[in-house]
Amino acid sequence: MFLLFAHKGDRLIATGQDHAASVFDLAHSPVSTKPVFSTPPMAGSDLEVVLALALVDGERALASVSSRYQISLWSLSDGSPRGRIQADGQISGMTPDAEAQRLAIREESEVDVWDSATQRPLWRGLSHGREVADAQFSPDGAWLATGSEDRKLRLWRLPFRISSDRRSRYGVRANLVVPLLRVLR
Repeated sequence: MFLLFAHKGDRLIATGQDHAASVFDLAHSPVSTKPVFSTPPMAGSDLEVVLALALVDGERALASVSSRYQISLWSLSDGSPRGRIQADGQISGMTPDAEAQRLAIREESEVDVWDSATQRPLWRGLSHGREVADAQFSPDGAWLATGSEDRKLRLWRLPFRISSDRRSRYGVRANLVVPLLRVLR
């Protein structure tokens, strides 16, 4: 089971054993125990499971990671499917930026950053030597921090924000690599 509050706290999303997500409206009193809507099952079979949830596209969509190496997107207005992001490898997690416009997808030893509205990659192959354990955007969206089992923390300066009018496609490189032992001391 996964639980996820919308940023404003007006909606609660919950998944159950049937792999469907139910959206509850918390903005109106009294709060109903019946969902506003439920998505179809997010996982295709009993062998497939939902591994993570996130709100994306300015909190207009719900993203779910399945054990099939894909991310499914669902409309939060009516629960209809909005598309899929197919990964090259096994997805270990995903993190949206503060505006829910970009999605950092952790695949084994790399992180890819996707535009959640267009479902297109912005940067691919932000790489570590071993599996990436976590990825987090800075609150202003200018940086992406990644930490890996290679015991290194990498800070990536991102070349543009989604809301920017001028998008530059030049390469992203790690501006700072810190051994995690120094960070933890």
